[in-house]
Amino acid sequence: MKKMVFIIVWLSVAITFANPMCASFCMECKEKKEDATCAKIDSTCSCVAVLDSIRLEEERKAAEQERLRLEAERKLILKKTQIQKITDVLVDSCQNSFCAFEIFVEADTLKKMAKTKLPMAKDSLERYLKQNIEANPIGDSSTAQPQEEQVLPPMNEQCKEFCAMCPADSISKIKDTSQVAMCTKIEEQCQCVLQAELAKKAEEKLAAEKKAAMEQKLLYLENAKKTAEKIYGHCNEVSKCSTLVTLRKKNLDVVEFRNIPVKKVETPVPVVKPVPKQESKPNNLVPKNPQKPKNLKENKNEKEKTFYSGISLNIGSLDRESYFEDFDEDEDGLIGGIGYLARWYFYSAGSFQLGINALVESVTLAEAEYSYLDFNVDQISLVAEIPIELRFGIPLDKYFAPFVSFSLNARKYIYGWFEYEMENSWLYNDATEDGFYKSSDIDLLFFLGIGIEFTKHFAIQYQWLIEGTGWRSDYGFDYDEEYTNRFSMDFAF
Repeated sequence: MKKMVFIIVWLSVAITFANPMCASFCMECKEKKEDATCAKIDSTCSCVAVLDSIRLEEERKAAEQERLRLEAERKLILKKTQIQKITDVLVDSCQNSFCAFEIFVEADTLKKMAKTKLPMAKDSLERYLKQNIEANPIGDSSTAQPQEEQVLPPMNEQCKEFCAMCPADSISKIKDTSQVAMCTKIEEQCQCVLQAELAKKAEEKLAAEKKAAMEQKLLYLENAKKTAEKIYGHCNEVSKCSTLVTLRKKNLDVVEFRNIPVKKVETPVPVVKPVPKQESKPNNLVPKNPQKPKNLKENKNEKEKTFYSGISLNIGSLDRESYFEDFDEDEDGLIGGIGYLARWYFYSAGSFQLGINALVESVTLAEAEYSYLDFNVDQISLVAEIPIELRFGIPLDKYFAPFVSFSLNARKYIYGWFEYEMENSWLYNDATEDGFYKSSDIDLLFFLGIGIEFTKHFAIQYQWLIEGTGWRSDYGFDYDEEYTNRFSMDFAF
């Protein structure tokens, strides 16, 4: 009964509230309860219920507006947080002239951002650089001649004491003529005024350079944040976003967005094959006596052999930090050759292998920037390598054994040929050099590999770098584990 009364009252209030005239009359009579006209309006329109409904509706709207405000504030905070994450990755990870990142965003949240290989071809990047220079022309710097700075030898301690006795701003105040004459001689010998002016200019120049460097860093961070906002906005239109973005390191401009296609995995439909009926056959088979294996002596001798030697063929890719000082570019290229191997087995599929390889390395340092010059460096090197390797295999049968390996490869660089190209807006130069490396130019690389061995006479293996470091002219550098690997084939007898 109570529920029925509540429903009837609610329906009547709703119908009344739907009449804007009643709502208007009740609002006018809100403070005029004693008025006869208002009493009549109240009896007709049920103003108490109407006013309560209006109050509840206003409260509902206010709550909804507050909810929308909080939701917008939450989205804004989330957006700023995600943009800052993208900004930090761009500043820390974009090291080359161009860099590329795989970005995955879901529900406005950055799930993954990983550096990857450049998807664009080299000619496309060169075309972008040309168009960017034409779109943003820079004044011809070849006509601007740098001002020659006057340089004086450093002031000795005696002159410092003399100049302290005769400050430039107090010479005119000296009344003693002998003191003035002495200060004049000191100025002729020590050039106190000029030294003071040059010291002041040097301080001003240093302060200006520090300010310019700070402004450049701030500009770089601003560009990084703008680029991060562009990337986030690119992925803000869909619930799940997978994109590949290419950037230019100099100003972190977006060169290209490229969608990453989502691979659809089709579930295979199982095919039920009919089972053929087995025909009943008479059980008239006679068990045969086990035959003794032939060539038992030969198999025994084969198992007893634990040492093998032969040749090894290998080729691989490499990517390392440039060992040319002050370059922020990487060197990438190929290395491969032939070598001798010696292998000892400590169980049927486990072995220790030692070797020596003669290798040829070809690497390129392209579009490197140093100061105001751009460099291209191509080099070919002769390398001697000593690989020390442990293999742990699983003997599936006597002819086939997959294995994992761990190896230390020590590389000694012997002789190299270098071709340089350097240019800026007013200078171009190239040169070719060759010569022997220093005795300390050695690289140490640690590889983890997987492979397959056939009859202990032939093996193929793929190895990827765990860690690598090297030294050139007493300057240390590291290898990039992601892009350094090698493939080898062994022939043992």
